[in-house]
Amino acid sequence: MGINTLQIKEYIVKPVLEALELKGTNIMLGIAAQESNMGTYIHQINGPALGLWQIEPTTHDDVWRYLLRKDNINNTYSKRHIWAQTLNCCNFEYFNDRLIYDLRYCCAIARIKLYMIPKPLPAEDDIEGMAHYWKKFYNSSKGKGDADDFMANYDKYVRSYV
Repeated sequence: MGINTLQIKEYIVKPVLEALELKGTNIMLGIAAQESNMGTYIHQINGPALGLWQIEPTTHDDVWRYLLRKDNINNTYSKRHIWAQTLNCCNFEYFNDRLIYDLRYCCAIARIKLYMIPKPLPAEDDIEGMAHYWKKFYNSSKGKGDADDFMANYDKYVRSYV
């Protein structure tokens, strides 16, 4: 039944968000609960998505393109440039398989994907808001899950740990 949520929160999500200087602990836990049943699945059944946050290889590549855009390279103080340097510095090589075995890397890619969305994250206690945000911006209208699934998985895997 997946990985212990409290351990994912304490040893994966919180350190990554602190390193990136971003918020969003609960939505990151909610997405992991929805996408992989908190680590029950690390490779999408009949699909390409990988890791606790079920990141598709094309999404992974989009995040790296965003981080390494030319306008960031010349600006050493750019948040994106610093993130790219941090990921490279910590031996976070640029390849998709790392999403399966490196939980912090997968979390960082998933959180940066959310950062790329211009709309701010819902409040940490707004489960319904997080569910709709996930559906619209992370899962897409073509994805199988819906906001009700997200809320049910949040209740099952996250609510008692936050």
